[in-house]
Amino acid sequence: CDNLVITDAMPFSALKSFTATNASYSRPMTNQWGTIVLPYEVASDANVEYYIPNSVENGTLKLTKLDVLPANTPSLVAKVSGESISANASNVAVCSALDSSVNGNVTMHGSYANNTKVDDPNAYYIKNNQFWLNNGYFYIDAFRAYFTVEGAQAKSLRISPDGATMIDALVGNGEVGITEYYDASGARISNLRKGVNIVR
Repeated sequence: CDNLVITDAMPFSALKSFTATNASYSRPMTNQWGTIVLPYEVASDANVEYYIPNSVENGTLKLTKLDVLPANTPSLVAKVSGESISANASNVAVCSALDSSVNGNVTMHGSYANNTKVDDPNAYYIKNNQFWLNNGYFYIDAFRAYFTVEGAQAKSLRISPDGATMIDALVGNGEVGITEYYDASGARISNLRKGVNIVR
């Protein structure tokens, strides 16, 4: 195939493997995080990064960044910039044999079918950059994924790339303390007051 253009949220299947000289996929994405599965290998770049879950600990989904997302491997996608994501590749093998990716206590599942209901009560779906346990009304579209977790299930999970926690990512080097106080208009004040305060 000289030019394979995959249309988001449209069913996809390949009766046999083939090589695409050029392959492309794009979709609008308002949030930073989403899920993805593609029938060809694609590399992370300056605008899009791919991650694979490796465990769930204390309500946090731990992730590892992939330099290259293998074909048919369900994963998470992070939008680095822009209003959409795109996945372009050259001279790649294409097939639609989905793999479930198992890492630690997390199993990722992908879909090339559209509007598929997920019945597994242990499945998590993504909404507003956070994962939520299946509420019984969970459907996924083509080129999306969900995951299941072994063991006790939390109602929601935070995302933590490369082992950092959400709090760790906000803490700088050295001692952390309050040095200045400001009121809501931005004027410096000597101490905390009733109402809205800004601290530095």
